Amino acid sequence: MQAATVLAAVRTVHFGAVIVLFGQFAYAWAVAPHREAPPAFRAMTAWSAVLIVATGIAWLALEAIGMSGLPPGEALAPGTLAVVVAQTLFGRVWLVRMALAAAIAVALWRLAGSPRDERHGATFTCASILSLLLLLSLAPSGHAAGGRGVDGALRLCADGLHLLCAGAWLGALVPLIAVLRPESQGDDAARLAATRRFSTLGIASVAAILLSGIVNAAYTVDDFSTILDTRYGELLVTKVAVFAVIVGFAAVNRMVLMPRAGLRALQRNAIAECVLGFCIIAIVGELGITIPAAHHH
Repeated sequence: MQAATVLAAVRTVHFGAVIVLFGQFAYAWAVAPHREAPPAFRAMTAWSAVLIVATGIAWLALEAIGMSGLPPGEALAPGTLAVVVAQTLFGRVWLVRMALAAAIAVALWRLAGSPRDERHGATFTCASILSLLLLLSLAPSGHAAGGRGVDGALRLCADGLHLLCAGAWLGALVPLIAVLRPESQGDDAARLAATRRFSTLGIASVAAILLSGIVNAAYTVDDFSTILDTRYGELLVTKVAVFAVIVGFAAVNRMVLMPRAGLRALQRNAIAECVLGFCIIAIVGELGITIPAAHHH
């Protein structure tokens, strides 16, 4: 397997784990009626944290091998890794990301051992903020990190907004699927109310995703008439097409299924949306290491 394929896979799992982690808190704050944690909160957050750390370490190792051009044994030596971490933008951002992951792990450990009192609420809020910062810290891991000055700041802001809204929408979709299960706690009215709140969150997220996506494309694609002539363009078009299908599912949910209280159909569509959403994450995992169409000569 080629190194680029392995790196894309590691990035995909890392991005997915960060989004699932953030989505647990996004659901609690924006969808749950009383800001309670969603079903399987402890298991989902714990596994997400483990995957974030594991893939974070693998990502650093792969970048060290790629940046140094040395054999793996030499590239992964402490001295080489120290140079990558201390003297590259990727390394410094990676260090911040791992520090955030460690802080989240501590907060989750405290949540697991604390009763639902004021301390629990403060810890939950702290973990929510940390998960948000961890999600935003992914912005400098893509092509936006190559920008300079005002343009660079604009690209990072657009990427951050893109990640935030994608994380809120796709991440909160995971616990919503669990809530829509017939055997989950709560009555049908409560499930429909949660679906309506999620739909409102989704509409706002889609609008912001479209806006930030247009900004990103303006910097990475020069000529849209020849976009399919590059691998980056092919991936970007595929990403947009899958996103359009997801929006179609969301529109059916809001305009057809919710008025009819079709909970089973809502759950099936939510699962389809989720699968397609993670397909987009896989595309993003490769887009970030593919030369943008605007850089081809």
